[in-house]
Amino acid sequence: MRIYIVDSFTDRPFAGNPAAVCLLDASQSEMWMQQVAAEMNLSETAFVMKKEDGFSLRWFTPEVEVDLCGHATLAAAHILWEKKSVLPEHAIAFHTLSGTLTAKERAGWIEVAEEMPYDYQMFDYIVNNFAFHHFLYKTEALDEVARVIKPNGVFKLRNYVAHDMPRWWIYQYFPSTFEEDLQRFWEKERLFLELSARGFTVQLHVHYRMEESRVADFLPYVENRDISILTLISDEEYFRGLEQMKAEIERDPEATFVQEFAELECLAVKA
Repeated sequence: MRIYIVDSFTDRPFAGNPAAVCLLDASQSEMWMQQVAAEMNLSETAFVMKKEDGFSLRWFTPEVEVDLCGHATLAAAHILWEKKSVLPEHAIAFHTLSGTLTAKERAGWIEVAEEMPYDYQMFDYIVNNFAFHHFLYKTEALDEVARVIKPNGVFKLRNYVAHDMPRWWIYQYFPSTFEEDLQRFWEKERLFLELSARGFTVQLHVHYRMEESRVADFLPYVENRDISILTLISDEEYFRGLEQMKAEIERDPEATFVQEFAELECLAVKA
């Protein structure tokens, strides 16, 4: 047995989302894996074991086993390639409680896709919460949703609306994140049209607010760099924004600024 700790979604130490990866030489009981995960005390510990057709993969929090974990899957793939358990040019098939996940290395990045073992018109209800902007192939993802959902089935999606909130606090202190998110997020009109074209009746609501906020309330999120968009900007811009926030708080611990936020709720019913 070998255990590693990997920081996903970052290119520097002590940032991103940490996960433990345990490479098993033999099967272990659920109780044993749960105890190891509790000892590691990270959000998730991934347990990986070689099989004839790939690798088994299970994820445990310190308290319970979970059906799926994205960043721990990326961590497991990284370790298998890094330790030469799999050649980098070869894809990795992970067999999990949620089906088979395939990891591929492409231009220095790791892509994970689910090989859905789902039948045509299988689901009554599908939910996607604050994740759609991470998908590289959004139209293909909606094609699959349309394929597996039943007639009168419901697809519910929630996400931020980057185009409608240029004064969000992240964008104010780290300006390049706004341009980055304009590329990652679809405009709400496109989401409406793409779902409608796939036979959905769509109701789309945007909840918008503008408010005055304390700078100090957001500093811990920046210091931990645990917001995914902060891992995509340069270290130079990250530290510049961090120091700006610290300087404002030093001048006035109760310093405030005005920011805006927009959240989208989309309810789509398949004809």
